[in-house]
Amino acid sequence: MWAVCGPSREMRVFEAQVQELVRRRAPVAELYAQLGQPRHTELQASIRQRLAETSPSDTVYRLYQRMAEYPETVTIQLPDKSGDLLAFLDDHRRVVGYYLNIQL
Repeated sequence: MWAVCGPSREMRVFEAQVQELVRRRAPVAELYAQLGQPRHTELQASIRQRLAETSPSDTVYRLYQRMAEYPETVTIQLPDKSGDLLAFLDDHRRVVGYYLNIQL
C-alpha cells in the first residue's frame, strides 16, 4: 500500500480555480458563485488595528501584515473543511490574491 502526500485532487482543483480568479482579477460576485459564500469579511481598518495590537513575535503577525495590504479580505471554507481560503480584494472588489489557511 502506498501513502499519498500532498493535497487531494479536490484541493488541487479548488486552488487552480482560485489561481484563475486571481489571474483574471475576477469580481467578488464570481468568487462567491464559484466557491461559495464567505464565512467572514474583514476590512483593512480592522486588520490594521489588530496588527497594531499584535506582537511581531506572534505567529499571525505576518498574516495580518499581508491582509493589511488589501482593502478587504473574505474568508471561505475550503471544500474539504480543513481550513479557509482568505481571498484578498482590491478597491474595486476584485480578487487580487489569496492565502490558504489550512488547519493541520
